[in-house]
Amino acid sequence: MGLPSTQEWREGVFQGKSLGKSVRNAYSQFELGKAFKLSYGRNVRNREELGVFADYVALVSEDSLSSKEGVGETIGVSPHSLDQPGVGAPGILPIAKSTSFEVGGWSLPGHGEAYHNCGALGYRGCLDVGEHHGSELYGPDREGKAYVQVYRRNCGRKECPKCYETWAGKEAARAVYRLEEFHHGRPIHVVTSPSKELWGLEYPKLRKKLYFVLKRAGIKGGSVIFHPFRIPKGKSPFSSPHFHVLGYGWLNSYRGGGKWVLKNLGVRRSLHATLMYQLSHAGVHEGFHTVTWFGVLAYNKLRIPPFQGDGKPTCPLCGAELVPLTYIGSEGPPLECDEYWLPPEEWMEKVGSWRS
Repeated sequence: MGLPSTQEWREGVFQGKSLGKSVRNAYSQFELGKAFKLSYGRNVRNREELGVFADYVALVSEDSLSSKEGVGETIGVSPHSLDQPGVGAPGILPIAKSTSFEVGGWSLPGHGEAYHNCGALGYRGCLDVGEHHGSELYGPDREGKAYVQVYRRNCGRKECPKCYETWAGKEAARAVYRLEEFHHGRPIHVVTSPSKELWGLEYPKLRKKLYFVLKRAGIKGGSVIFHPFRIPKGKSPFSSPHFHVLGYGWLNSYRGGGKWVLKNLGVRRSLHATLMYQLSHAGVHEGFHTVTWFGVLAYNKLRIPPFQGDGKPTCPLCGAELVPLTYIGSEGPPLECDEYWLPPEEWMEKVGSWRS
């Protein structure tokens, strides 16, 4: 299977037209990395980013297109912006960034203000050159060199129009961890919509009714993400509260006395991709969590070790935690996001606080 050309990526041919059923099987890491660079104009930074990219592609090519709530019919997949690297990733849709819409304190991710340095280049690395030895095959000499990572600064806030994708990625990873720790079958995706007569209820009361209906309908527990709006393709958002549930069990015929519509979208091929899509246009509110849990997966029912994530970035050679760096050389620092082995005399540890 050949890789899509730059023009094909721009036109959104990844919407299931050219990718196989299994992205990870169809493409090697090298090919995915090449496709990533075609789409974003830079190299992949790490394995996590490559994995998330594969999930994105899986989402738009197969997972969400299987339902009316999917990318293909609800919002549509906007082509990547090759002129703005990192913006418009498949699965995280630009509608949430560009639309200012708020009702009752609820809005969409990416609706706030970015910090002054969000998206700016940052430098971190390891200057413990005494522990840096050897060289890679056909790669750079690492003997006595400083390890330097060039990255984009990211505040990780859900309201930031530049960084909310990071927030969504971390929330999705935490949710996947909790879902997979249950170890009793596979969760299904259920979309639940209350009748209009329930729309006037306060959110906590509406959510409580939802939990009751789900349990009576055969869902033992799972995650819940609230969507206050629907966003038709090419149109403005409008109020239409509904919930996306990833839960364990199977639906029976109970529908809360006809006051709820429950749609079973079945087992998802990628939990992470499904959650990323749900979070990309979820309802965000200062007073409520975006992802909540009920039933057998509620915090007082399922007790598991805390989610660790990937931890802080470390040096690939000596394992030391990376520190913020300042360039003090004369030729200018590298400007492409990547990792480098460079002369240590050109760098010094940056003094003061820093954000990744």
